[in-house]
Amino acid sequence: MTILQKDVLPLRPDFVLLQWYVNDVENNGSSQGSPNVRAFTNQVKQFLLNHSALYFLVVDSVHRLRSRFGRSYAADLFGRVGNPHSLEAQEAERALREFFNKCRDHGVPMGVALVPDLSPIQTGHYPFLYLHQRVLSICADAGVICLDLLPVFMPYLTDPSKVGDLLVNRFDAHMSPFANRLAAEKVLEVWGPTWRTVYEVKSVSGEDVGAVSIAQAARE
Repeated sequence: MTILQKDVLPLRPDFVLLQWYVNDVENNGSSQGSPNVRAFTNQVKQFLLNHSALYFLVVDSVHRLRSRFGRSYAADLFGRVGNPHSLEAQEAERALREFFNKCRDHGVPMGVALVPDLSPIQTGHYPFLYLHQRVLSICADAGVICLDLLPVFMPYLTDPSKVGDLLVNRFDAHMSPFANRLAAEKVLEVWGPTWRTVYEVKSVSGEDVGAVSIAQAARE
């Protein structure tokens, strides 16, 4: 919400596309501390991930050990937000609806693109499907078009020889250029006609044609 209010809406965008990811449901519960403490902690973690390969390796090793000897990340997250009535799940839903309302208050149309977790799927079952279904339901209730990219990435997530194509590298689990291209093609298929219409209408009317804003709202 901070990015949306401070950086995006002041630009008077023609359209805002929210990139949703699994961890968007995290760090909302009161058990995580006060909002200011959570924001500071998240900033420190992100800084270390961006600037320290050693920190990444330590975190990656811890996650692997937890998955092998304890509860996996998927199991841990389900324990916290699997129940849609849990505190964190409710706050995540409230934040998403607030995002929609804020855009509407400013007369800005919006959409949501669901980016799946890019970990290999070895059991044939995507462990975060319930979160995708939950967001799709919220979007439908709010009248917001939502694109689920899981079907686009599924052929790669289920193939050990291809899943690496979706990642930048072993040290950076963000989407690779190839994965971004797959997503962009689907995004343009869904929203391209809308964006072209906005451009044409503004061109004919002589209005300034602003760039379509692609923004990921981060809750701090």
